[in-house]
Amino acid sequence: MAGRRAAALREPRRSADSYLDFVQGLDEAALTAVLRARPDVLEDPPRGVGELVRRLGDADSMLAAVNDLDRDGLLLCDAVMMLGPPVPLDRLVMLLGGSRDGIRAALRPVTRRALLWESDGVVHAFEPFRRLWDDEVAVWHPAAELIPAIAVTDLRRAARGLVPGARVTSSTTWERSARVVGELMADPDGVAAAVQRLPRPARDLLAELVRDPTGLMTGDEPDDALGTGTGAFGTNGFDGGARGRLPAGSNREEAAGVLVESGLLLLVGGEIEVPREVVTVLWAADPEVRLTGPPSLGPAGADRADETFAAGIQAAAGHALRSVAALLAEAERAPLAALKKGGIGTRERARLARTLALAEDELPLWIDVAHAAGLLAREEGGYAPTGEYPGWRGSDVGRRWAVLALAWFLLDQSPTHREIDSGRDQPPPLPLASGAGRVRRTLLTTASPGRSLAAAGSHLEWFLPLHGYDRPQLANKRQAAVREAELLGVAAEDTVSDLGVAVCEVLAAAPLDPTGQMRAHQYGFPTPTLAGFVTETLGPLVDELARRCGRALPGDASTMILQSDLTATVAGQPNHAIARLLADAAVSESRGAAGMWRFTSASIRGALDVGWSAQELLDELRAGAAHEVPQGLEYLVADVARRHGHIRARAVRAAVVADEATINEILATRALRSLDLRRLAPTVAACGADAENVAERLRAAGMAPVVEDEHGTVVIRGRPGGPPASGRDAAAGAASERGSVGSVGSTGESGTWAAPADVARRILANRAGAGDAARADPRVVRQLGRLNPRLTLAERQLLAAALDHGEIVTIIYRDRFERRTSRLIAPVELLGGRLDSWCHLREARREFAVARIEGVTTG
Repeated sequence: MAGRRAAALREPRRSADSYLDFVQGLDEAALTAVLRARPDVLEDPPRGVGELVRRLGDADSMLAAVNDLDRDGLLLCDAVMMLGPPVPLDRLVMLLGGSRDGIRAALRPVTRRALLWESDGVVHAFEPFRRLWDDEVAVWHPAAELIPAIAVTDLRRAARGLVPGARVTSSTTWERSARVVGELMADPDGVAAAVQRLPRPARDLLAELVRDPTGLMTGDEPDDALGTGTGAFGTNGFDGGARGRLPAGSNREEAAGVLVESGLLLLVGGEIEVPREVVTVLWAADPEVRLTGPPSLGPAGADRADETFAAGIQAAAGHALRSVAALLAEAERAPLAALKKGGIGTRERARLARTLALAEDELPLWIDVAHAAGLLAREEGGYAPTGEYPGWRGSDVGRRWAVLALAWFLLDQSPTHREIDSGRDQPPPLPLASGAGRVRRTLLTTASPGRSLAAAGSHLEWFLPLHGYDRPQLANKRQAAVREAELLGVAAEDTVSDLGVAVCEVLAAAPLDPTGQMRAHQYGFPTPTLAGFVTETLGPLVDELARRCGRALPGDASTMILQSDLTATVAGQPNHAIARLLADAAVSESRGAAGMWRFTSASIRGALDVGWSAQELLDELRAGAAHEVPQGLEYLVADVARRHGHIRARAVRAAVVADEATINEILATRALRSLDLRRLAPTVAACGADAENVAERLRAAGMAPVVEDEHGTVVIRGRPGGPPASGRDAAAGAASERGSVGSVGSTGESGTWAAPADVARRILANRAGAGDAARADPRVVRQLGRLNPRLTLAERQLLAAALDHGEIVTIIYRDRFERRTSRLIAPVELLGGRLDSWCHLREARREFAVARIEGVTTG
């Protein structure tokens, strides 16, 4: 079986179909699916197929698409790139086992991301994606790419090991040694024979290395016996590769040495490389390198219909609502202190935890969620509620919870695990570039509905292999996601709740994936632009989620129980009127299914300070109380109100100081009455105008005042055109100007977005007459067709448009020696049957015979 599969690798390749043909052949449903899977291309929506193809070929966009593939999708991509696209399905079956249907099942999510596609039983690759994979992702590289960098002595050793009896001596030239190694590597049977000649320990080590260098297949930690690092599919992302240094003292150093002597490991610049040809043969014979399909997950730990479970979820959701409401009420009373670099520091968070009776370790969650929901933002004095807060506070309980849940679900970072390095945390609500959001969303959607959260977490590396964390970090992010879900009522007891299921389903059915939009708003320049995003831009999703979740949430409590010990107890979520009264006039002591607040002299005084009167307080207490207001509470309100304002602090901007006769004259002067001066003492009068303005008015009235600062020092005014300000003042002025100029035009707004279905319909409507077809000169298109009838109409249009507009395209070209290469070119002129172009591969002008061009894609 292994021999038959290895022999299949020698089958000749078929020429690639055009990527343009693939995209243009998509119907509305398939094109909509592509746009949903690649949401970044929807910002400032593309108008035609050509523009869409260019965006789909963007390196960052393709990397983002690869990052979300599951284990089978990544393995399939690696197999296609190792065999070299286009690849018949049967060759992939030979390499990866299974059946054509199994290959197609693994291919679907990759095709949905417009990276690979099948046509007539052959899997093709988008040419920019193939280049990206080879440059950024691939672990294994062809021997032809490695040989030029190998020293002659190492090349001779490899040739002797690969071809026993070969006449390779110390005088054999580099060219002959390279030819021997290259010819052997091109023969799968020869490579298989070289592997079979290895002693068992060396063969096992090689099989282990190429089977799973990064833990992708098994989910285990990669064995670093050869210093291979994490490679393309490792938890550190795309850095690294299948190269490393032979470790001194390794207990498998002897086996590694045998592999080097055999030529199956090549030493390239002092580092080891496993040629792609060796990996292909070993994969073909290895039963563990197979497409497995999604792992089976056990059932959830609880029954969502159970009354006790539902009550616990309701209590958690109510606690979340009360916590955020209390935080925002505290910020409304006085802005929350901000650090110089931004964020709310540990000292302020400790104060908030004491004041609001909240656990200090969960407070970052409520801060992050309130900020992401656009309800809390930084102002000059600190963090304060935004203009969205009153509307949120006055809405029904379903909408309030939906806003918070969506904001949390879409966040990039993990609010309760904000560690950046060396145990330090990024203070909330500063944005933190992180993969924790992808971990959270994958975990919940995988377990929703009815599957075990723990089981989904244990298999997370199958569903999201490129999560970007090492094992301990991933465990921390997973635990943080579960705990946050429990605090919000999204999950409990190893089960995604009805609320969590609704969140996942509403977002899955959304016409546009809002994750990219959320990221654009969260990292807005110069400041985040989150206000209004969740509550307005995502308004339809909020409404739908609120409709589905309303019955599972605690109702607003319309009454409170007032006790003689000056406490108030509210069962459930207090309505707007009670919440406002308690936030202003009482101190929170506990939160849970029922909240408790205490009235004190200081809390009543605080209510009077923000504008309540004693009568208004008593009226609101009577309106919201389930029974009579206790007499002790009435006495407390009356006593505090009686003493409130006994001492007054008056705001004064300027004081006029003179002898008593002069003060009398100033107060009697009609021209100065608009200053509204008030006598504070026989020789002092004060007003609300600034000192410079008062002095000018006194001079206009015929008097001769001087201006003093707050310490009584006379201020000398500079003359117009006089000496420049001091260096410090000049620098301060320059900094202020630079700051104001830098902020002009920096709205922080992201581009326009459109729903995938709408963009798909627009592109399909323009397909026949717009885009590259309309931009191309039809005469040039016809001429190219006469010169090369094998090119499709879409390819001829793309090439003609590149000629007309000086754009870059990629061509598949077969030269006169029958060598087939991919060239990135900028066409300049069509000279008879030849295309005069700038070749980016050769970095020079080259002429290409149009008849020898086998395919054209965007550059």
